Amino acid sequence: MVAEGLELLHIKIQQDDSLHQKTDLSNEEIFQLAKLCTENPYFECEFGFFKQKGGTPMGGPLSRCLSDLVVEKRIEAKIAEHPVWGPQMGLG
Repeated sequence: MVAEGLELLHIKIQQDDSLHQKTDLSNEEIFQLAKLCTENPYFECEFGFFKQKGGTPMGGPLSRCLSDLVVEKRIEAKIAEHPVWGPQMGLG
């Protein structure tokens, strides 16, 4: 699921024409930073500092962003399959 989220994030980054107004980083640098954060997930809680064996860091903002992108894609796919809603939303 992390790979799917990163793929969707990469697409969103490439489609955002306003990023140059928000940061000096290139689209590829932003994506590489996001990828780096998911390759070695660490998190901290009241019990200490931990390295996760899989997934994204628990409770991290990037984790929520990637999850939202995946869920959004899956919801849109289901809506597109619907005989009435899909065509109305231009998805089917």
